[in-house]
Amino acid sequence: MSQKEHFHFSVTIHSNNMALIAAMRGLAWWCQPEICRQTSVYGTTEPEWKRDGNKVTFHFTSESNRRAFIDESKKLFPENWEIAGQKENDPPRERN
Repeated sequence: MSQKEHFHFSVTIHSNNMALIAAMRGLAWWCQPEICRQTSVYGTTEPEWKRDGNKVTFHFTSESNRRAFIDESKKLFPENWEIAGQKENDPPRERN
């Protein structure tokens, strides 16, 4: 099992502001203190954001890490983004 397979809990964020997404990348890193933190932001670069219609998906190893990310995002970034979806069994996809 690769470490990416531990990251089952995802949240997809829609925002038209890439600077906001960049800030959220740092927050996702902070909210994922366990193994391989960079996996939480895997697939959230600007080209991927553009390709996916201004959406990115962050991945976490637990519901509590995902919840911390959502709660902190609401406090720090009260507008200009929305949750487009959440999944409980959604490891990061492989890059093409």
